[in-house]
Amino acid sequence: MPRHVFTVLGVLAIFLSGSSRAEVLDVAAFLAHPPDPGPVTIAAYATSIYACPPCPEGAQCKPCIGDHILTSDSPGPVVTGGLMIFCERAKSSEFTPSRRYRFDADPRTVRQKDPFVGDIHLRAAQLLTQP
Repeated sequence: MPRHVFTVLGVLAIFLSGSSRAEVLDVAAFLAHPPDPGPVTIAAYATSIYACPPCPEGAQCKPCIGDHILTSDSPGPVVTGGLMIFCERAKSSEFTPSRRYRFDADPRTVRQKDPFVGDIHLRAAQLLTQP
């Protein structure tokens, strides 16, 4: 095999192993050091799923924060240290509380709000544990 193939593969391996974005964060690590905007992977329990109530056409409804999954490092109710990951309504129905998922998300603007962080949008998710 030509030497340049090994060089390219070696550089790729170094790039991938040195990337902080390649690591999977838990909620506590994310909250302790919120990353810059861009893709991030978080392993967490879905503790609750919220879908905004429908607003009938022509009605003046209260603003809704948005459909989201409340996540935590433990499966129980969140008191502090939770993370809201926003998603489309169709996606929110795919999650079950108390199950652990790998969330590929996009923190667009991170604002510290005790106990939650906003503007994190779901890109994809994978179930990590079964009941």
